[in-house]
Amino acid sequence: MYNKGLFNDWVPKPVQLLMIVLLVVVVLPLGGVYTGNISFMVGGTGELSEYFMFANYATTIGMGACMPIVLRMKMRFKVRNKMVLLLVLLGLLNCVNATTFSPLVIVGVSLIIGFLKMMVAIELFLPLMMMIGDRGVFYGVFYTAVLTLSQVSSYYAVKVSILYNWQQFFIVIAILCFVMALLCWVLMHNKYFSLKVPLYHIDWMSIILFMSTFMFSAYVLAFGKQQDWLNSTKIINSSITAFVSFAVLIVRQLTLKRPYLSLSVFTRSNVLNGLFMLFWLGMFLGTASIQNIFAVGVLGYDQLTNAKLSLLMIPGLVAAGITAIFWFKKQNL
Repeated sequence: MYNKGLFNDWVPKPVQLLMIVLLVVVVLPLGGVYTGNISFMVGGTGELSEYFMFANYATTIGMGACMPIVLRMKMRFKVRNKMVLLLVLLGLLNCVNATTFSPLVIVGVSLIIGFLKMMVAIELFLPLMMMIGDRGVFYGVFYTAVLTLSQVSSYYAVKVSILYNWQQFFIVIAILCFVMALLCWVLMHNKYFSLKVPLYHIDWMSIILFMSTFMFSAYVLAFGKQQDWLNSTKIINSSITAFVSFAVLIVRQLTLKRPYLSLSVFTRSNVLNGLFMLFWLGMFLGTASIQNIFAVGVLGYDQLTNAKLSLLMIPGLVAAGITAIFWFKKQNL
């Protein structure tokens, strides 16, 4: 009845590993927009670039909103049914992004993509962590892979957009999602991970408040300069809404029997250290937009040349990952 793995017993171990690698390559770079083709989307839709930066933030917010409930969602559904449905939905959402010219639709789709992507990602985290064994080593490998795949996906987003148009890259991603859904249907088992748990314990209002807090904050960050910050009523109203949503979210977590996000975890040193490292990771990823502005706007490089320059970060990322792995191993001795 229960199976903590992902695949049927008859699937050879090398094929299982190959499937996990393919899922990682397809799913981890997934997003509502890709930094490499934002300029093409701006030219194709005639909309402000701020909308697509907002959509980029929305993908991350969706992932964050899903994280507190991701294990409950994992235990509620059978592995094959869940993976196939999620991959099909991700493929359909990419088709929506490929066919719409409304930036608000792209923002909404990006939020949902981030939410669904996190449910798929947890199915990949646990097997990889069990195979690697050491959690510190896993993080060194995992984050190196994520950052490397992000650079590669941005490069191909630019290349496909130049050869065809920006919609075609979303179509390619959708096809890959559908192919992986078909492979999951054939190779994965149809059993529960562990004891089936109900979904009615999830406080959906807290999830809405979480999304509201960060989506309105992201709107301020994305459109603040374009609307001259506090001289804009939209920026002021969005800031107030974000603050009120956050305050209500905190009060709700303190009063619920089963809170969506337990505030006690923020008293633990490893959580605080993790948040600190995530902050600097966000600062690192934010430099990509600065590089794009400088390379394209100041130096006059075309988008493909700029994307090739970004690929030069990969040797440094790999070196940093190897350093982190040896560092973690040394700490465990």
